[in-house]
Amino acid sequence: MSTDQKPDPASFVILKRRITVSLPEHIGMAIDQRARPMSATPTEYATNIIRWWYGQGCPALSEEEKFLQEVSEEVGEAIRYKKKPAKKDGK
Repeated sequence: MSTDQKPDPASFVILKRRITVSLPEHIGMAIDQRARPMSATPTEYATNIIRWWYGQGCPALSEEEKFLQEVSEEVGEAIRYKKKPAKKDGK
């Protein structure tokens, strides 16, 4: 293929992974209500929520998760540079 030709979009394969979740009834009803005016299924609407979260950079959903992400990054950095991770009190 020459450099001025664009690849055929049909030649790309998009891998998808199926994830099944169970939600409390009130959350399922809220998803149904939001999906209906958009002519989307509840699954399509929930998928859009997850894509939005991913587009935001996968932010932590709780303080606990944020803490775990920070600790994981410190440990990964310590392993890369063979140093001890900093303690929370800065020492």
